Order: sequence, then structure tokens, then C-alpha cells
Amino acid sequence: MAPINVSKHILIVDDESEIREILSKVILSLEGFHVSLAGNGEEALDLLKKHPVDLIITDIAMPKMNGFEFLRRLKVLGLHIPIVVITGQGDQGVSHLLGPYGVKYFLNKPWNNNELISIIKNLLLLKIKKDSAS
Repeated sequence: MAPINVSKHILIVDDESEIREILSKVILSLEGFHVSLAGNGEEALDLLKKHPVDLIITDIAMPKMNGFEFLRRLKVLGLHIPIVVITGQGDQGVSHLLGPYGVKYFLNKPWNNNELISIIKNLLLLKIKKDSAS
């Protein structure tokens, strides 16, 4: 697989601090990505106003603003950012509900680290190709 620019910025949105830390330190930081963290959709939107990101990893079940509302707001704002959903609520029904928000990948908790890294790299490569074609 072609190398990914290590300066890519990924936003992790999950109400469980342990999940945010695992994703940030163990997976993404080892791959050289810059990571920002948010505990819910509301915090994530505030972060996005200040710092653009290249990819979002989000949960669905969160307080204050759940993942579906967060995805809806991203769509309303016209933000076209690749998204991976990691949830403990996952099944084919959830996958169908995520489609209208442009989410192509969702993983169940616990996830496979290698699968997640592969998905992230593929989405970022597609984004690089799309951006360079624009």
C-alpha cells in the first residue's frame, strides 16, 4: 500500500475515555497520525470549527449529542469528511441507517486493530486522490 502522509489529522469521538485513549495511543499514534479527542458530538463539532480533520472515528451511543445527530449535523454543514463508526450497537440495521450520512465502514466493539488501520489508510488514500483531482 502506498505511504500515507503522516501529518493526517484524525478526530476520535467516543464517550468512553478508555476507548479514546486506546484508539489514540495504541493504534493511531503508532501509525504516525495526529489525533484529536472528543467525548460526544457536541465537543466534536466545537473542535471541527477550530481545526479541520482528514478523518473521523465516532461512536453512536453518546450523551449530549449522539452519533446519528453528529453525522446529521456534519451533513447539514456540508462537511465531507471520511467517517468510520465503531460501536457496541452494531448490526446490519445500523449499517443501513449510516448509509445516508456517507458512512461506508462501521466496526463493532471490540474491533480488530489491523482491520481498522487498513480502513483508515484506504479512506485517506481515497481522500488524497479525490482532493488532487479537484
